Order: sequence, then structure tokens, then C-alpha cells
Amino acid sequence: MSIVNHAEVEMLVDVGDALQTQRAEAWAVGERNGVPVEEGNPTYHNSSKWHAQRAAEIQAEIEETAAGAAQSAANAATSESNAQTYANRANQQAAAASGSAISASNRATDAMMSATEAAGSAQAARAAANSLSNASARVTTLEPEDAATAAIVTEEGVKVFIFGIPRGRTGDTGAAGRPGKDFRITKTFPSIAAMEAYTGTDVEVNDWVMISSTVEDPDNAKIYVKLENSWGFITDMSGAQGIKGDTGNGIDSAVLNADYTLTLTFTNGATYTTPSIRGVAGYTPVRGTDYWTAADKAEIVADVNDSLDVATTAETAQIIAIYET
Repeated sequence: MSIVNHAEVEMLVDVGDALQTQRAEAWAVGERNGVPVEEGNPTYHNSSKWHAQRAAEIQAEIEETAAGAAQSAANAATSESNAQTYANRANQQAAAASGSAISASNRATDAMMSATEAAGSAQAARAAANSLSNASARVTTLEPEDAATAAIVTEEGVKVFIFGIPRGRTGDTGAAGRPGKDFRITKTFPSIAAMEAYTGTDVEVNDWVMISSTVEDPDNAKIYVKLENSWGFITDMSGAQGIKGDTGNGIDSAVLNADYTLTLTFTNGATYTTPSIRGVAGYTPVRGTDYWTAADKAEIVADVNDSLDVATTAETAQIIAIYET
């Protein structure tokens, strides 16, 4: 928002009024603020005072010429032509004096008109200053192909100057940059001094290296990039040391109860009893389903021998082994 300084406008108007008044005074009487204009100033020869003085000088010349004409008339027989010449010159100078007087009058009139116009301009300037003292401005960005605009609107009793300015067109695409490298630590050094003293060839320009020392070393985990003739610091990868945590709470004792629960006593004095740690009862095998007795095995072997007509002793032994497993 741009606010016009009313005091500055008033000062400029007063200065303009003073200049116009001095200019009118110079035209009318050949003075500025009551002081005569110097003879070397252009205004000295361009005022009603100067023209009036010039008219008086011409009038004196006329009178002198008239006196010469009278003298010539006394000698009319011999100087008639000279008398006529003086008379003609007197007429010409009289006409010039009359023209100068008229010009002086006209210039004085012009000076008064200029003063009047200056007063009107001052009033207009004051009105403009009062009008702009509560004004604001706003700029909107237009597309490059749009034409610039300007408008004045009134919003809530305040004049707003709205300017539409096209944004610049998109510039030409720049040249492709140098291809970058993947983030990879090419080499580690135990210290910055070792890095700066390194003269090997396995680290190229734009390669990244890291200081790898101890956690107590403030330079540990710092990342540098190889430049043409030096090393550039990138960042410190080590984190800040954390604040000291609260003292932990450990188990001071554990007691197995008769119901197979555990009662834990912690170092801060608190206790906790767990659910029973005893497992559920195991499965009870069923005879004839989950296992064989010796009698059962003998009975089975006898039954097999009775059912086999050509069973051999070896075959019988194999069958027994199978069932015993």
C-alpha cells in the first residue's frame, strides 16, 4: 500500500506558489522579493519594467530628434531633406516605443494570468493530495500473453489502484549440469589431518569420504567431499549425546509358590505374582490303542504263525520285530 505524505505535497505546493509569485513580480516590476533583478539575469531584459525604461529612453531619443528637427527647420533652405529624415526616424521610434509599451502591458497581463493559474494548480494539488491520502495500490500477476492493465476502484470508501502486470516468459532451458554421483562413502579416514594429508588416487573429485574415529572425537562421522584442490565439509552424521535416562527397575528376587505361581520382587520394592506356570495334565495312553503288552505281542505272533502255511523262522522273526517296534 502506498500512502501520499500530505505534508510533503503541501510543501511542494507552497514552493510552487512562491516561485510563481516571484516570477510574476519579476515580469511586472523587475524585482524578486522586493530586490531588483540583476542586469545579467535574462529576466532583466524580459519584464514590463525594462520595456517601460526602454520606452522612456526611446521617448528621450524622440525628444532629442525633435530638437534636431527644429534646428534643421531653422536652416530649412539647406537642411529640408535632413529634417524630413529626422521626422521619419522620430515617427519610427515613436511607433517602436508604443509597441514596447504594449508588449510590457501584455507581459504584465501574462504574469497575472500565470499567477492565477499557479494558484489554481496549487488548489488542484491540494485536492489531489487529500484524495490520495487514504488510497492504496494492489498488483496482480497476469499471464505473459496478457496486456498490462490499470484500474481504479473504491473498496469500503477507499480508492484502490489495481495494476495488472504480465509475468515474464519462461526462459530457455539451461545447459545440462555435470552428472552427479550416488551417495557412497568412498573412503574413511581416522582424522581430518589424515584426510588432508592423503595423496592417493582412489578418491576422485566429488567423491565423499568420512572421518571414522571414536565417539569421543568431535570430528567423528563428519562427511567431506573431494574438491579440485581441497576438501569441502558437508555435514556431521553423528547425533547429539542424549540426556541421562532414569534408573532402571530390575528383579530383586523370584519365589515359586505351591500353586506353581511366581512372586517377583523388584528393586523398587514392588511385587508381582504371575499366573500358574504349571502345564496341563498329559495324555494317558489306552491299552490296545496306544501300546501292546508282552502277552498281547505273543498272542499276535501265535495268530500269525497259525495263519501262515509256509512261514519260515526268518520270516517269523521279521514279523515279530515289526510288531515289537
